[in-house]
Amino acid sequence: MREVESLAGMRPSIVMEATGHYYSPVVQFLDEHQYLNIVINPLILHIAKKTDLRRLKTDAADAQLLGALFYKEEFEPKTGPTNAQPFLP
Repeated sequence: MREVESLAGMRPSIVMEATGHYYSPVVQFLDEHQYLNIVINPLILHIAKKTDLRRLKTDAADAQLLGALFYKEEFEPKTGPTNAQPFLP
């Protein structure tokens, strides 16, 4: 992440899908290191995948979709101890 910070000149925003309990330690780490992070509810991602005509099912395609959702929608990070809760519109 330091390389991304140096190239962009700013701290990156981290967008991820809530995956059971597995994302919680990642969110905790990002919070402790003061990174902006947004956890998206898997249902939102699932609905967005249905609208994509290509219907690719890879991690790279999911990452690209998460990035597109981040820029298209107005997701806001949650702060404090509730930050690990996935975003629900």
